[in-house]
Amino acid sequence: MRVIALSEKGHGGGYPLYDAMEALRRKHPDTYYHCIRTSLLAEKFAAGLELDKRESRELVQSCLMHDIGKLLIDNSILDHERKYFGSRPGALERHPAIGVRLLEPVMNSRVLAAVRHQNERWDGGGTPDGLIGEHIPQYARICAILDIFDGWVMPGGHYSHRTIAGGVKELRRLAGNRLDPGLVESFIKMVRKPGALYMYGWPNAMAPNDS
Repeated sequence: MRVIALSEKGHGGGYPLYDAMEALRRKHPDTYYHCIRTSLLAEKFAAGLELDKRESRELVQSCLMHDIGKLLIDNSILDHERKYFGSRPGALERHPAIGVRLLEPVMNSRVLAAVRHQNERWDGGGTPDGLIGEHIPQYARICAILDIFDGWVMPGGHYSHRTIAGGVKELRRLAGNRLDPGLVESFIKMVRKPGALYMYGWPNAMAPNDS
């Protein structure tokens, strides 16, 4: 798959990011496919934001690998992610730090920062460092939007509401507190275009009366 081909070649001639994603696919397929879809959204959103080639590649890599730390989280927790998030600080909440450790040998500092700071909040109430507003790395702010949107609209996602309109409503609810409001509106503008999400099970377009 093309987004996986963005992996860096390892010193031994292999592709460590490909191998890591394949391990995630075998361990927890739902998380794997969520990462794939999030990276595809990132590729499309990068074009809409007119990011340059390097920035686009790094954003896609960041979103592809944002949950790679879940390789070391027990599947019983991953299967009930909403139940455990916030109540098991020693488990699910540590996956970004695990991901950074796994990726450190092969990824640059910008991608590592996106993985580390994916759970920061626009209002400063997030983890791990309580960064606020634009002090949060841009890739992390984008990844947070795409992560929530995919989890909301996809069957079997974190929220299981399964509608684009519901996903848009949730993003707007979180804009300005958890999410970057400007990026949220840019993303919503993108997904409202006919055919924008015609990939990997997303509906073709929003209905005219969706908001």
